[in-house]
Amino acid sequence: MGYIHEVLLGQVAGMTLFTYAVAGIFLVLEQCFPSARYPSQLQAPKMRRKRWGKNAGCFLIFIVPFMPLFEAIPTLVFTYLAPFRVSPYADNVFYMVFGVLALDFSVYVSHRLSHQIPAMWSYHRVHHMDEFLDTTSAFRFHVLETAQTILFRVGVIVLLGLNTNTVLIYLYLNAVVLIYQHTNIKTPDRLEYWISKFFVTPSIHWVHHNATLPETNTNYCILFSFWDVMLGTRSSTHRNDKTVIGLDVHPDQSLWRLVAFPMILHKKTSTSEQKH
Repeated sequence: MGYIHEVLLGQVAGMTLFTYAVAGIFLVLEQCFPSARYPSQLQAPKMRRKRWGKNAGCFLIFIVPFMPLFEAIPTLVFTYLAPFRVSPYADNVFYMVFGVLALDFSVYVSHRLSHQIPAMWSYHRVHHMDEFLDTTSAFRFHVLETAQTILFRVGVIVLLGLNTNTVLIYLYLNAVVLIYQHTNIKTPDRLEYWISKFFVTPSIHWVHHNATLPETNTNYCILFSFWDVMLGTRSSTHRNDKTVIGLDVHPDQSLWRLVAFPMILHKKTSTSEQKH
């Protein structure tokens, strides 16, 4: 078990470094090839730096302290639980593809529920309150949302008896697409059109971050883009670089208010927010 534990921790560390490397590349690209201009409240360099600091703060407060726990969950699953439930088809290529699809669909369901169940929305809106989208937005999640997503994935892993390779393929793909869909990179229209046939792109996800309904309740996909098409949640609206990002019912908050937001702020939600 000690050897398996070591290998799994090494894979998690590699996954983490890969994610940071992808984020670094996208940060550079969106500075060189920006798509949308910052909204008026973020035009001043000081305000942009403040926003970047806030998103970095969310990552440092909500995610970094809990990373040992997040890393321990899949390690425990594959070390102690999964060996008893690994499917006899786990190494079959078609079953691995099915596993990747199932993992992504579980996150689609989790995301959609986060917009429909008030308790989940209370912490998911921390992500939606960001008033612009770029690479840093992909790291602005409340710890409860991250835990929720992990639990949905673990459920699929155990239920289907997936092997570690299937999970790693999914995680590496998801890391690239999750960050890319939040970026402010100007992708050639033709290229993005074809990418969006299979994966979520900024043109799809920026619509989801529209400040107003009904767009906020569309485009729930995270990795593969076809779940929305199949289940009728794809918006017919196309991304507009002038689209207002954020939440019309909640302006963005200070870092410390974001930390406490789900617990003490806005205990009584407005009628319009309950529809998100």
